[in-house]
Amino acid sequence: MTDEQKDKCHEIAEHYGEEHQMLKAVEEMAELTQAIMKYLDDPAEWNALIGELADVLIMAEQLDYLTQKWVVPLGYEHLADVGHRISIKLNRQLKRMGRENDG
Repeated sequence: MTDEQKDKCHEIAEHYGEEHQMLKAVEEMAELTQAIMKYLDDPAEWNALIGELADVLIMAEQLDYLTQKWVVPLGYEHLADVGHRISIKLNRQLKRMGRENDG
């Protein structure tokens, strides 16, 4: 996502607020789930899948932005570092994959 796209996501998040955008994210994730299932049955559903994935990524950026705003002032800086959590999760999965290959 470009910096310009992120700025637009943040503007939208500010306008609608935390609760609204969290509920919107739930809706978009459900729609992505449905689009994945349809695509698995029919690869012609590719465009619908990409559209729903874009919606979820937009909402993920907004949630990341919003949680940075409310978690850090509460003194939970370690919880707000999504990038750090991503690294931990990716490294853990790669280790699992290594064990699968060794077994």
